[in-house]
Amino acid sequence: MYDGFISYSHSADRPLARSLQRSLHRIGRPWYRPRALRVFRDDVSLAASPDLWSSIQDALLASRTFTLMACPESAASPWVAREAALWREKKSRDTFLIVLTGGELVWDDEAGDFDWDRTTALPRCLEGWFTAEPLWVDLRERERRSGKEFRSAAATLAAAIHGVAKDELISEDLRQQRRLVSVLASLLTLALVAGGVAVWQQRVAVAQRDRATEQARIALSRALSGEAQRLMSSDPQLAVRLALSSWSASGSVQAKAALMSTLDQARHVVSIVSPGTDTVSRNRHVSVATRASVAMSADGTIAAHAYSDGKISLWDSKSRRPVTFAPPDWTSALTLNGDGSLLAGTDGSSVKVWNTKDGSLTHDIPMSGDLDRLAMSPNGRWLAISGGNSGGATPAFGVWNLETGLPVTKVEDRNAPGGPLEFHGDRLYTVDGRSPEAKVVVFEPASSTWSTFGAGRVWPHGLAVSGSTLALLNGSALELWDLGTRTRTHTTEVGEDACCVSVSADGRRIAVGTEQGAVLLYDQTLAQTTQLFQHPINVQDLRMSDDGTLVISIAENGTVVVTSPDRDGRVRAAVQGPPGVSGVAVSAAGTAAVSGSDGVVLRDPSTLAEKSKFSAPGGAVRLSPDGQRLSVGRPGAITTWDTTTGAQVGSIVTDEIGFLSDSRHLVTARSDGTPVVEEAGKRGTAPVGGSPHDQQIATNLKGDVVAVVTKAIQPHEGGGGTDLTLWRWTGGELEKIRQVHFAALVRGFAVSEDGEQVAATDIDGRVLLDDGRPGGPVVFGRGVDSAWASVAFAPGLVAQQHPETGELLLWNSADGGEVGTWRHPGAAGKVTKLVATGDGGLLSAKEDGLLTLWEGNPDAWTRTLCTTVSDGLSTEERQRYLGDIDVRWPC
Repeated sequence: MYDGFISYSHSADRPLARSLQRSLHRIGRPWYRPRALRVFRDDVSLAASPDLWSSIQDALLASRTFTLMACPESAASPWVAREAALWREKKSRDTFLIVLTGGELVWDDEAGDFDWDRTTALPRCLEGWFTAEPLWVDLRERERRSGKEFRSAAATLAAAIHGVAKDELISEDLRQQRRLVSVLASLLTLALVAGGVAVWQQRVAVAQRDRATEQARIALSRALSGEAQRLMSSDPQLAVRLALSSWSASGSVQAKAALMSTLDQARHVVSIVSPGTDTVSRNRHVSVATRASVAMSADGTIAAHAYSDGKISLWDSKSRRPVTFAPPDWTSALTLNGDGSLLAGTDGSSVKVWNTKDGSLTHDIPMSGDLDRLAMSPNGRWLAISGGNSGGATPAFGVWNLETGLPVTKVEDRNAPGGPLEFHGDRLYTVDGRSPEAKVVVFEPASSTWSTFGAGRVWPHGLAVSGSTLALLNGSALELWDLGTRTRTHTTEVGEDACCVSVSADGRRIAVGTEQGAVLLYDQTLAQTTQLFQHPINVQDLRMSDDGTLVISIAENGTVVVTSPDRDGRVRAAVQGPPGVSGVAVSAAGTAAVSGSDGVVLRDPSTLAEKSKFSAPGGAVRLSPDGQRLSVGRPGAITTWDTTTGAQVGSIVTDEIGFLSDSRHLVTARSDGTPVVEEAGKRGTAPVGGSPHDQQIATNLKGDVVAVVTKAIQPHEGGGGTDLTLWRWTGGELEKIRQVHFAALVRGFAVSEDGEQVAATDIDGRVLLDDGRPGGPVVFGRGVDSAWASVAFAPGLVAQQHPETGELLLWNSADGGEVGTWRHPGAAGKVTKLVATGDGGLLSAKEDGLLTLWEGNPDAWTRTLCTTVSDGLSTEERQRYLGDIDVRWPC
């Protein structure tokens, strides 16, 4: 038997329902009883049962009162409606209580019922049930959900459930509290004796509970990460949402791996506009083929997409949100004019044109022939229509003047022009006929004249015109033609049959969609190729904005994705600097130094923008924490420079130095590894001998922790390996922190930002990580390629970069678990350095001058992926994938 039953929306009111239940348990509770009322709430009261509704029904029928937490979300919930309807059928309206948490409740005294046109917080199943206004309390304002106002509201409900006056209940509650104080006082001595044991037991129980909760969240995180990586090839939108939920559930190494892998595959994605058919909410079977079409305005701000069995959808690329536009017809092909103000679509038997600003229908053009291709001129004056390309329908072709609403030309026979349609200004490019030998032709609607372009060896699958370039897809061959000379300038094999092509206005970028689902980007010479996205199934249509920065594509299963060649979610910035890079360094104050054969360039480490440049010899570089001192040189000859003036201020004959936190001192070392502190502007010879290793000294960015190699001997020799000592700079002297021994000859090492960890790579390419814990360094890594020389720290990660391929490899710094790899976006070339920027960035430099600032912060990966999806998991998806575990949506 329950005193009360709480019905609520899990998505909107779960925390508030939990607080209300606790208050009802406490108000008026006798000191000797665990609770004043027994209140049912499904999160805590429901035992595991294969029949969920049956259990809820039994609890509801066994309750004396019903409390509805009313809001628009609960009003729309089928579960809440079902519970309210059952109470209406089986119980009394006098015991039906309401807590308003959102929306509106408007009582109509004249009608003796709620005003259902204005009431938004109640399910419609309650309409006509009430004869008098029921008891309800208002908790819509956030300040009413805690403190005295919340306790007063809870007391109002508790009094109704107890069947007593509110002031009487509050008085009784105070009496019970006084009795409790009296009893506690009399038991104080005993409590003090037993308190130690109780506290210990409580702490053990809490620790066990916390461990169990954390283990459950870790297990969920691992499951979600695996599902995210599995679904990326079939439902990228859901895959991104699951990867984000995995990270929010627990920052496990698997969650990091899922984020990294998902971001890699979606690195060029601006928005996943529409999911494919593998989502839970779609009912179209994945094997059902569809004709799908996309369109984009010239500036890329408005995009449209449609399936042959679905409605047209408009998308605002700037806000990454749908545009309110709901034409009643579905379409199998569509097109936009240049500014996106007009949209044409066909259902196969007629063509309609709408104004996208207000959704009004401007033209309705009847035309037969199984229409499947449309094109509109940029100025919106001309509309070209084609159909009957398959299925035995009579071929049809026509061009309409949308200003007059009359056809300029219309052909309905087997010789009608067909295939791709593309306007270039007021000129229409298409194919003359339906035979494999058909040529590309040009139609001038203003004069109704035709001319033969002559391009094409076979009937092309795709055609695009822009600038001075005509792009043709002949099977798997992509050809570029010069519009002026009408000659082929470049050709390449796509490698698989392609469906469609689009060209930027300047002709410098060409996008191609293939039957294997790839969206490819070519340069104007077809020499460089970038894969923008991999759809789960063949691409059916794509369009590029005039400036070439956005590409919208749609696959046969309905996946719609907007990508950008200028976006790489893995990379914060990339710039091409002078070749011959020999050193890179970053300061804590926000300066990056890149040295090369023509001097040193200072850059902003967040954007890589050039700040200044001065002449200095090439070689390894180090920056002081404040960025005002720079060391340049090679072992045996190091000079120091003032970065504000570009003047040399000192020199020292040594192998390696590190700047200390005050930026006025630097540290070098004797041959035995003893550190020596010098003034940064000193000229002379440091008291050092030969270096025990060519990577002798490393500091963290702040310069308050220094690692100095004291021994470096081949491991197979007696007592071999690498020893180093960690020191802390106090401002006046170096204090020893600890000794570290690596049972390997290290090639490079780095100190973490907090100075707690030291990571190194050995001659076998492994990672050795020491954090001072017993047991010595942790060894992990692939250990198969000795070229892995660079190592750096990022938040929760250790990074390696292959000097030949540029491949970035990330490891979990807590346990050495492999997180994943990213291929370098640039051309092949030797990587000379990898350094941490201190804010989660990883700056790498290639010998040819290409600088790449990688994003090494998993929290930033989350923010980037959040921009690609508009919403979190649906209620159905949360129930399916998260179960009872509360996971915060991180976006």
